[in-house]
Amino acid sequence: MKTILSLVILVIVLTGSFFLFREAPPEAPLEGPDLIQPSPSPKNGDSLQASGQTPEVVERRETPEDLGKEPGEEELDPEYQAALTGLRGRVLWESSRKPVAGVGIEVYEFGSGFTSKDLEGNYPGFLRSFEPKLVTKTDQEGRFRLKGLERNEFFALLIGAGTDKRAFRMVDRSAEAGKTADLGDILLQDRGALKGVVLGPDNKPISGAKVYALDIPRVAFDFGLSGYEPEGLLVNQNSRWGFAAPLPVFVKKLEEKLPFGITKTSPDGSFSLKGLRKGLTSVLIVAKDLVRTIKTTTIRPGKTRDLGIITLREGQKLFGKVLDAEGKPLAGVLVSISPKTPIPISFGRKPKRTDPKGFFEFKGLGRGQHFILTKLNKDLPWKLDGPFRPGDKIEIRTEPTFARKVIVQTKGGEPVASPSFRLFLDLGGDVPPELFDMELKAAKHLKKGKSLGTWLLQGLPKGNYSLRVSAKPFAPAKVRVAMGKDWTSKPVLCRLLPGTSVSAIVQNRSGKPLPSARVYFRPTNRRGTNLLGRTGRDGVLRIPLLPMNKGILIGRHPRYALGHTEIPIPVKGATYRIVLPKPGGVEGRILDSASPLKKRYTLFLDPRWKTRKPFGDLLLPRFTVSQLDGRFRIGGLQPGEYRLMPFVDIGKIASISQAMNLQREAFLLSRKRTKVLVPEGGIAQVTLDLAQTGTKKGTGRIHGFVRVDGRSGAGMEVALWGRATRRVKTSANGSYQLSDLPKGHFQVILIDGKNGIGKTALATRSVQLKDGEQKEINFDIQLGTLEVQILDPKGRPYDGAQIILASKGINRSWITVHTDDQGRFSQRVPFGKWKIQLGWNEKKRADFSFGGKVIEVRSSTPVRLTVQGIPDQIIQGTIRLDYSEVHPDWIEAIRKNLPRLAFFQTNNAWWQVPLKPDGAPSPLDGKKHPMGDYTVTAYGNGIAWSAKVKITPENHLSLDIVLKPNEAFSRPRKPRQKKTPRTKLRKRE
Repeated sequence: MKTILSLVILVIVLTGSFFLFREAPPEAPLEGPDLIQPSPSPKNGDSLQASGQTPEVVERRETPEDLGKEPGEEELDPEYQAALTGLRGRVLWESSRKPVAGVGIEVYEFGSGFTSKDLEGNYPGFLRSFEPKLVTKTDQEGRFRLKGLERNEFFALLIGAGTDKRAFRMVDRSAEAGKTADLGDILLQDRGALKGVVLGPDNKPISGAKVYALDIPRVAFDFGLSGYEPEGLLVNQNSRWGFAAPLPVFVKKLEEKLPFGITKTSPDGSFSLKGLRKGLTSVLIVAKDLVRTIKTTTIRPGKTRDLGIITLREGQKLFGKVLDAEGKPLAGVLVSISPKTPIPISFGRKPKRTDPKGFFEFKGLGRGQHFILTKLNKDLPWKLDGPFRPGDKIEIRTEPTFARKVIVQTKGGEPVASPSFRLFLDLGGDVPPELFDMELKAAKHLKKGKSLGTWLLQGLPKGNYSLRVSAKPFAPAKVRVAMGKDWTSKPVLCRLLPGTSVSAIVQNRSGKPLPSARVYFRPTNRRGTNLLGRTGRDGVLRIPLLPMNKGILIGRHPRYALGHTEIPIPVKGATYRIVLPKPGGVEGRILDSASPLKKRYTLFLDPRWKTRKPFGDLLLPRFTVSQLDGRFRIGGLQPGEYRLMPFVDIGKIASISQAMNLQREAFLLSRKRTKVLVPEGGIAQVTLDLAQTGTKKGTGRIHGFVRVDGRSGAGMEVALWGRATRRVKTSANGSYQLSDLPKGHFQVILIDGKNGIGKTALATRSVQLKDGEQKEINFDIQLGTLEVQILDPKGRPYDGAQIILASKGINRSWITVHTDDQGRFSQRVPFGKWKIQLGWNEKKRADFSFGGKVIEVRSSTPVRLTVQGIPDQIIQGTIRLDYSEVHPDWIEAIRKNLPRLAFFQTNNAWWQVPLKPDGAPSPLDGKKHPMGDYTVTAYGNGIAWSAKVKITPENHLSLDIVLKPNEAFSRPRKPRQKKTPRTKLRKRE
């Protein structure tokens, strides 16, 4: 269930994201054949030659325009065309309800193209998904109509792409064959504008700086988003299967169409962005060789927000040189840089070349560590080195290459004389080769062996690769190859299975042939679906080469449900019949008998596994929207079993931030579901009462009210964490209620989500609930304002940093803020004491802390102060165990179970030191650590030792830390009571 929800939400986020990336560790064995369908000829690529200059380089690949239409799409059968579905709607301004005339409408199709390979082993449908399927414009009344879409796919509309009216809309309705789904009125938010002036460190205007206005949470930039460049790299910094690759070519094209504000500064450094949606907006300014700056501002409809003068900093520099194995400089090597991020996925800058002396330099870097990426030529993968800090001496040396013997045989062990090869860097899983340019020139790395059917794969550095092998009359195969010192003596065996020519005829139940129907093949023991082609006028598809492997042939036509036939082993010349059944449908009503309000519901129909199993990803979930009285109908369904449930209103998603927060809400709604059995050619009737469905694990209830600054806290969120997870909004009078709760421990959290992209947890209450118990938890809070400037240890503003405010006391809360370009932040917080500390990902880049600084807010008067970082210091001294207060009864037991490690923990940092086995004083590690209040713990066998210590700049070199066991060991040891075995008790009973 979670997988399907994640897939749906992924598609939603894709329509408004800069990039698409699917990370997957290897799921298949590293060695061994895997069914593929490779391209008939490899790409031609020349090695990069050193030119003595240092121009920036962009690696180009095949673009979506080169793909053309799907084979057979231009000559579709009339009946097939008539069965295609359509969309219609009307575009209006939200406030005035006036029509938006002449605005462009583009529809994009997502679904089976993501996972279906064609006969050449590529995923052309994947790239076609990022090209508009249909295009039109609204008329004078704002209406539009589109016809020619497949059923059972996900669709998204881009409205006004590249204009001030830009927006996107997910399609939340599914049309039956030959019909058009009415999307109703699509309301565009009234827009605001943004302007400002960008200056350099010398206070001179910067021309051509790129300015992005993005409705993406500010925290996303701390995870590497600020490093985005359309001509740059996507970098996986994982040490085990890390890689780097140019961003897909469709990214730059999508950047121009998606509903973001993008512009460049004029010669006087000024910029202006129009057509921005209301709400918090992150503004990213990118200029060559200067630190990327992020601003957060609020856009208001009909108004222009002036950011004033934005001054970019020079930042840090990082330079080094690339040498060969003998230490000689290498000119013309491609070099990129990628900042280290809390997660291993990041971006790399647009590559440049080393100069004639092998040197490279990158400017305008932010704080923290960076990885250096090098690529000697197009026939080798990118190499990842680091991370490095500015000031480090960097010498990148070429890594050694390795060779492995490759043996190509038939299933019976006979050598294959003249196979063809394609070589790829292996990313793990089944990532479409169209997504990243991972192909290497096989001819430069493969040498024919002395014996028949043997080849030498050579000249490759340590890493994982995939070799695609084909030869007539065999089915192509893929083998994953590990290169490295430990693998050179182990040959790679690739066995080719025979293939044969067969035919498939697609018919309906009456035996009528169905022209233009798609035919797919799914191997039984392997993942993935192969698109074989479309049937001709006689309803027959002739397949020249089908693997001699057990599998399923699947037929697809928009007027019918999917059909399939299982084939044990293909027989040469055989014709396999695929019968497509009539589709079914569901109609009924959704209501909430506990609420008198009438509303429209978005419904999600998810096929169960046994219904989806023969078809895999070809059978996708469906959406519909009910009428005001709750009545709904979904037609064109695959016969079988489904789960029907309410879903988030995807048609009203107006920003990327909303889409990124969908999964939790969707998962909560999925608990209110019912089972539906769809008959072939019939309609299933169903009634879904939300008051009666869902998993009720108890009869407990938590209720209360929210009051903020003496007024009712209407529209705030109250979340429940624990054995049950719920989230509700407070009513107009600030009250809330959480019902049907099981017994257990819970945390009730008050969340303010009205004043920003992110959400702020203002207060937390812990509660224990018994069976059927009702408890009242009220939040009556007063808010004050913290206005703080953060400085680094040298007194410079610490800009763009993630800061955590942690409340002191029993009811803990954490609030995350970000500093502006002057190192300042302003945040409303409840009265009380707040500890200020670096965010967990910020701490990885900084070398200082705030020493446990606590700020108290007592009134509505703003608290203004400056907090300067305390540099990490070398910790020296001793740590010892003290059992002078231990009762004699415990001395022997303690000496037998002395701890071996002591753990130091403060805020978001921890470290450890070894202890001597005899408990004698042990030296501290002599490394740099943050200042502040520490809890030091050590654990023996069932015995805990601890101490509290405050490490300051005054005592960090002369610490004497004494650990003592807990108080229980200072009292006499109680004699053990003899327990009666349970078995004897049962016998006596």
